[in-house]
Amino acid sequence: MRIEALMRRATAPAAVALTVLALVLAMVAGRDESGPQALQIGKPAPRLIAQSLDGGPPFDSSQLAGRPWMLNVWASWCEPCLQEHPYLMMLAGQQIPIVGLNYRDDPAAAAAWLDERGNPYLAVGIDANGQIGDAWQVAGVPMSFLIDEHGILSRRFTGAIDSDAKARSIVLWLN
Repeated sequence: MRIEALMRRATAPAAVALTVLALVLAMVAGRDESGPQALQIGKPAPRLIAQSLDGGPPFDSSQLAGRPWMLNVWASWCEPCLQEHPYLMMLAGQQIPIVGLNYRDDPAAAAAWLDERGNPYLAVGIDANGQIGDAWQVAGVPMSFLIDEHGILSRRFTGAIDSDAKARSIVLWLN
């Protein structure tokens, strides 16, 4: 009887490991590929609908259908966003359509930040809880996405657009 008890004890961790593995495999196999995890270059970008920072009507990315545009995810508390800002102002001065998504930030702080530094955006949406950012797979701020005239995600920049070369590549792509 003692040998049987030892065998049961020895096989219990293996049974637990197999159960966990089976659950993980079931979750992966049942994954909905149309959800946020499906965001890929060359695939349709998620539709962006967000409350406007200026208190106006919500911004809807369908308003930009038929033209290329850039989504820039930023926050007033983000140091690299401050470094990136002059390049965004330069892009806006060249008529590059940029939409801002203020990410996990206080809207009043974000509005004050733009008032002080200038606003390069056609529109600024609010994503106070990060839910929109989840759909776009935002890994941190700043982060930018280039969407073509067909609504296809063409390029993603993780980190600041903080060089003339990066800014020129955006101008070339959008023109």
